[in-house]
Amino acid sequence: IYEDGETIYDYILKQTDEQGVSYTLMQDSDGSLYYSVTGHTNTMIENVAIPADIEGCPVRSIEELAFKDCKTLTSIILPNSLSSIGDGAFENCSGLKSVTSKILEPFVVNAFGDINATLVVPKGKRDAY
Repeated sequence: IYEDGETIYDYILKQTDEQGVSYTLMQDSDGSLYYSVTGHTNTMIENVAIPADIEGCPVRSIEELAFKDCKTLTSIILPNSLSSIGDGAFENCSGLKSVTSKILEPFVVNAFGDINATLVVPKGKRDAY
C-alpha cells in the first residue's frame, strides 16, 4: 500500500533504521551504489552507530545538516566506510558528548561546529587526526 505520491522507489531509495537515522541510496559517477545519511527522526535514540553497510551496500557519507538540531544525540560511532561528512552535519547537537571514529584515513571535516565532544580514534591514528 502506497500513500498518495509514493512509489516502490521511495521504499528502496529512502529508509529509516531502528535508531531513527534516515538513509538515501545514491549512485556515484562510476555507477556504484552507496547509502548516505540524510537525516533523523524526532524519535532518534541517544546512542547511534552508523553501520558500515546496509544489506551489503556501503554507507559512504553523512549529508550536510543531517543531524542538525538533534538535541537527544549523546554519542555516535562513525564507520570506516565513510569518505565524507557534510558541513554542519552535527550543527546544534548540544547533547553530543562522544564521537567514536573508526575512520582509518581521516579527511577534513567541518561538521561539528562548536560541539565540545570527546573524540575517540582508532589505535595508532591519533596523529592523523
